[in-house]
Amino acid sequence: MTFSKALDKALFWVKCARYQSYAQSFLPAILAFAVVAGKDEYELTCLDFVLGGLAVLGVILAHSGVNLLDDYFDYTSHSVQKRKEMVDGGMRARSLKCAYLDAGMATPKQLLCVAILFCLIATACGTVIYLCRGIPILVCFTVGAFLAFFYSAPPIRLSYHYLGELVVGALFGPVLMSGVSYSLCGQLDSSVVFLSIPMGILVANILYVHSILDLEADKRAGKFTFAALWGNQRRAVAFCGLLLATCYLSVVAGVILKALSPVSLLVMVTVPVALELFLSMKLYLRDPDKPVERKRWHGPMECWDRICKAGISWFMFRWYLSRNLLTMFAICLLTSIIISYFA
Repeated sequence: MTFSKALDKALFWVKCARYQSYAQSFLPAILAFAVVAGKDEYELTCLDFVLGGLAVLGVILAHSGVNLLDDYFDYTSHSVQKRKEMVDGGMRARSLKCAYLDAGMATPKQLLCVAILFCLIATACGTVIYLCRGIPILVCFTVGAFLAFFYSAPPIRLSYHYLGELVVGALFGPVLMSGVSYSLCGQLDSSVVFLSIPMGILVANILYVHSILDLEADKRAGKFTFAALWGNQRRAVAFCGLLLATCYLSVVAGVILKALSPVSLLVMVTVPVALELFLSMKLYLRDPDKPVERKRWHGPMECWDRICKAGISWFMFRWYLSRNLLTMFAICLLTSIIISYFA
């Protein structure tokens, strides 16, 4: 196989791994890295930066592997097929998952092999860090691997039993960011712990928005998400508003408690995006068929024309908006950290 063909194959699997979702892992990881790297007290060496870089790389590889495993288990359990049958029957639900398998571009066996390969490379990164940092990394890795694998894998299937959003919030918040902190400096930085709360909530909120929009379809497919605990979409949307408010209040609390710099309040510039997301969810409850109106300040929304043609703009608009909120929030925090370097 030539280099160009190998590269095309790698890019194909990155696309299948839903690269649009990489912000959910990369941003919390790089934020933890930046917080620790900016503190003179740790006196970081070249080796420390290498270990921190391996942690960030391992996080992205693990995220890719877990996304592919999620596709594999959903496809082989016929959950994807059930969802398509619902759409054919007139139910509003997202239906493009695993399209590459339906199109014959890959087989379930190939999917499983590539998912395992991603996870093995991530494990290799984690092993190197463990040999240098010790037990704390092993704990983070073991907890993360267990939650990530059994998120959709039988027999536990956490995402099918109301725990998916909680697992994602813990994984991409405290577990991930604590692991990067330990990898980089061998300690659990207090600022990282504090920032892991809003970051974990915002990542979980992406999945939570997803589960609200797919609430009925998920139930019929035998998947009971955290949103289902509220009984109906109206109460679930109200809780979404509470989650968003908690993110901003946690930053304010951090500044008051002097765990975060006052410059961290820069995140308040993202409030309009959070409000737009919440209002769009309320609009969906009142009129699910009303076309969404995309604006430039909403942030990037890849392949938008194709999404509109596929008839899933109602879903992807809100998914993109929740992802972009996470991105903008993290960029504001990173900017505040950089500003504090020179303060």
